[in-house]
Formats: sequence, structure tokens, C-alpha cells
Amino acid sequence: MTLLKYVRPDNTVIARLYKNFAVNSFDKVFNGELLLWILSLIIWFNTVGIIIKIVKDFHESSLEKLAIAQEKNSMEISFLRAQIQPHFLFNTLNSIYGLIIHNEEASKVVIQLSNLLRFSLYDSAKEHITLREEIEFLSNYLLLEKMRYKESRVQIEYDFERIENKEKIIKPLILINFIENAFKHGINATIKNAWIKLSMTEQEGILTFHSANNKPIAASGKRNNESAGGLGLKNVRRRLELEYQTRYSLDIKETEDVYEVSLILKL
Repeated sequence: MTLLKYVRPDNTVIARLYKNFAVNSFDKVFNGELLLWILSLIIWFNTVGIIIKIVKDFHESSLEKLAIAQEKNSMEISFLRAQIQPHFLFNTLNSIYGLIIHNEEASKVVIQLSNLLRFSLYDSAKEHITLREEIEFLSNYLLLEKMRYKESRVQIEYDFERIENKEKIIKPLILINFIENAFKHGINATIKNAWIKLSMTEQEGILTFHSANNKPIAASGKRNNESAGGLGLKNVRRRLELEYQTRYSLDIKETEDVYEVSLILKL
């Protein structure tokens, strides 16, 4: 400040700063205005430093929490898939067993099972699959079930043709749970005319899946009002929450005679 005063003696701004803040005497050190200015400067820099530290810590904490949440979701999704796949494979093997006992169309069943196993072990591990792949997988499963059950025992109807874009992607092993439940809970010795109806449509990226089946009668003669979902439905609900979050709508209706599932996905 003193050097500037002598270099530019005629500059009024420098002269004013020199008069107010330059320490040209011992008493000036204790000048209230100077001390206030220095104290204000210290407080200002400390405040800025504290704010920066808080923002940095919050950012790092948020990133850490996000990483943990993503890892947890990934682990939970893998766990749910691991629960679903063996369940599906055992159901399919039971279908084959029933056919081999009667020695009917066993070779066709083996081919269908090969396709299903290939999907379950490899394609289902993908993050996404196309609707074309999903439809092929579900159709193979339904062909197996048609081989297992005679038309006189159960009427199986499905329509997966009204798809605008089969290259749209979907999470694997979502829809199969509802179809499995329809067969598991909709076909029973107490039902004389069992039926299962399935449909899937896609338009402008909105997938609509519908499943309906009639319900069995309990051994006591009363209708079985117990929820037909079980563990499989609980798992698929959780998967929808994790993988589609707010981009889905699941509506399950159950009457005395019919169990219906309507699922809407924003692909």
C-alpha cells in the first residue's frame, strides 16, 4: 500500500485506501475500522471455506449412498431372478415328466424344453430383451403346456400378435410369472371346463398384458379365495418396483370364479 502511494501520489483512490487502511504507525494497528475490516475478511473466507466443505461432504455422501442403493438393487434383482428361474425350470420338467409317462410327443417336448432352457440360462441374464424374444419364449412355454393338457381338459387361448414394434425392449422373466400362476392355480381336478386366456399388445411404447383364468373349488366345496400369487407374485411385484419404478401399473382382480391380471408397462 505504501509503495503504491509513492508510485501514484496523485491517484485519489490509492490515497483514500492508504489513509484508511495503511499501517503507518503503531497506533494504527489498533484502529477499530482496520480491525473490523480484517475480522470481516477472516470471517468471510472462513464462511466460504465451511460452505465449500459442507457441499463437498454432502456431494460425496450422496454419491456413496447412490452407489450403495444401486448395488443393493442389483443384488436384490439378481436374487429375485435366481428364485424365479429354478421355479420355472422345475415346472417345465414336471410337464415333460407327465408326457414321457404316456409316451406322447416326447421328442417335440424335448425341443421346446431346449429352447426354454437356452433362454432361461442365457438370455434371461441380459439386462433387456426384445419383445420378439419375449414373445418367442412365452409361445414356447405355452406350446409345452398345450402338449401337457388336452383340449378336453383345458382351453388355452393367447394372442401376442398385436405388437406395433417387436424391437422394443423389456426386462426378462417378468410376464412368465403371471402365466405360470394361471396354469398353477387355474387348472385343477375340481374344474370341469378350465380355461386360460392371455393377450399382449404394444402401441407407442406402452405394453399391455392381460391374463385371466377360472378358479378351482376347494375340497370343502367352497370357492378357494386364497390369493393365487404366492412367492412368485411377491417377487414379480418387487422386480417391477425396482426395475420399472413409476413406469408400470399392476391391477389384480379376483372374483368368486375368475382371477385376472392386467399389467401396463412403459417400455
